[in-house]
Amino acid sequence: MLNFNVKIKTLAMKSLLFFFLFVGTTSSFFSQENFIIGRSQSVSELVQSKSNGVYTFYFPSTITKEKIEIAANYYPTYFAYTINEVENSIKITLVENTLNNRRIIMRFLMSSRLQKINVDNTELLVQDFFESYMN
Repeated sequence: MLNFNVKIKTLAMKSLLFFFLFVGTTSSFFSQENFIIGRSQSVSELVQSKSNGVYTFYFPSTITKEKIEIAANYYPTYFAYTINEVENSIKITLVENTLNNRRIIMRFLMSSRLQKINVDNTELLVQDFFESYMN
């Protein structure tokens, strides 16, 4: 009977240890936010882009030229684009420089899987970037 109690206590301790290990690992996995961050032009260049309708965005290496093209090809009535493979960037020229077409750029960035945009070493969510520099 004593041996049986030791086995139950050992099993209970192993179960408890596994539970805390599982909860700790799972919570640390889900608590980390890994954003895909792109980069835009400087603030002064963005001011100029808002008036002339030409924007340049730089993508991380995890987003390939093919992925950028797939996303951009959904918006041919709103903008034309050229991709620089060396810099992994896209130069967007709006067909009409309107607020609606600038919103389409925001949709393009999000469909390209970018979640944040770096402007002069400041990271902004795509929506906040739009509000600050394109609206």
